[in-house]
Amino acid sequence: MLPLGQYAFAMRVNESFSFPGYFWPPGAEDKKIPGNLRVLDGGAVDVDFLGNMDGETFDPLLLTSDAPNRIIGLVEKHGYVTLENCSYRSKNTSLFGGVSKSTVTASHLLIGCHLDQKELFAFNEFRFSVDGLEEWLSVGAIRITYSDDGVGATINFGLPPMKSVDGNFNGFSLSFDFGGSLPGLNPKQAQVTLKAFVRVRSETLRSFTDFVEIAYQTIQFMRLVLGEKLSICEAFVTRDDLKHDFSNGKQPNIQLPVFYQSLPFDPKVPEIKTYRMLFLFPPAEHRFAQMLRNWFTMYELFSPALGLYFSAFADQHKYLDQRFLSLVQALETLHRRTTARYRLPREEYKTLKAKLIENCPEAHKDWLSQRLNFANEIFLVDRLKELITPFEVLLGDADSIDRMTTKMKHTRNYLTHFDPRLKAKAAKGRDLWLLCERAEALFCLHLLHRIGLTQEELATVAKNENHIKDGLAAQ
Repeated sequence: MLPLGQYAFAMRVNESFSFPGYFWPPGAEDKKIPGNLRVLDGGAVDVDFLGNMDGETFDPLLLTSDAPNRIIGLVEKHGYVTLENCSYRSKNTSLFGGVSKSTVTASHLLIGCHLDQKELFAFNEFRFSVDGLEEWLSVGAIRITYSDDGVGATINFGLPPMKSVDGNFNGFSLSFDFGGSLPGLNPKQAQVTLKAFVRVRSETLRSFTDFVEIAYQTIQFMRLVLGEKLSICEAFVTRDDLKHDFSNGKQPNIQLPVFYQSLPFDPKVPEIKTYRMLFLFPPAEHRFAQMLRNWFTMYELFSPALGLYFSAFADQHKYLDQRFLSLVQALETLHRRTTARYRLPREEYKTLKAKLIENCPEAHKDWLSQRLNFANEIFLVDRLKELITPFEVLLGDADSIDRMTTKMKHTRNYLTHFDPRLKAKAAKGRDLWLLCERAEALFCLHLLHRIGLTQEELATVAKNENHIKDGLAAQ
């Protein structure tokens, strides 16, 4: 691996990232060809080649091949690069002396080093920033002191100390650290910027996929708390065998910028408002480690429910009825994965099922057996009521809760089974929007309770002007 320098880039690529250079498979510098490296908004990486990057699978008769899995290069301004998991997007092979062109996509782009052919895409640390992190951490780095005569001021900029999160998280340690940009030489104005980072570290080399998984779950935690669609803004990796050698004797790890097409991603920069957050970091700092452990455990337990919730939360559905169905299914999945309750005790139902099938005409036994597989499940309305019970004081009186669960039942059944008799009973328009808001708030309350918030703290959340207030206030 060849180290080269330290850079910083944004995962959300607002400015053009397009640089020419030369590229070749590791260990095959004689196959160097020119190309243009691009990183698109959202982190998608591709290279337009003047020629083809044919690997060992090239078939001269069929004119087909796969691109090498790993390609390295040297590009303008940024130097060494490594592209990982490469494949052809398009390929044009000239048979009669013309110019061949091709485009290769890569799942990852590493800036500042070359990886050898057999070297693992593995690191000791992943450091990334995310929308709204500075506001949620409620940290400051700027102090202004005004002169006595009121015509001058002194601005002090100092990075806050790193905040460690106690504990082991699937073999990783977590912390929050800080960086910043200093002003240039403009005599008329000066700007300093504070940037907060989540730092995920392993003492042993871990695959980049492992880092991305824990980063993804951490960002989902922040999406829950902040109530916004968030994206990674900058990302770096380090390895303990790649260090700077400074004259003062210090040898910090080299920060290698990395790009990858990440999810969740939204090209629109969210407008972060602290009053819309469910809680800020400082009041929860003393127990944040346990909250985060609870969150990771919860993710393992019912990730399908979380996926449905966040798809509706992120406005991924174009139509309101789709959002409603995702939220109701999320609640149903949450109940199924956290509560083992059936209409009859399982052994009693097993005996009943056997008797029913035994007395069924032979021609219909297979059909009846299939129908009875889920006949012991409780109804949706019962699941909703059980989910509401711990928080009914926050969701309204008994009549409003009964109206809500009944309306949810009829609307789900109408949209799913399309029974014309339920059309008049199903919610539509503003009523459907209110049902979505209430379902989202209910799901969110369960998540907050499971990460460690008490009933008193949830009552405080319900009173504040946060992103679930509309759902809790709807009657």
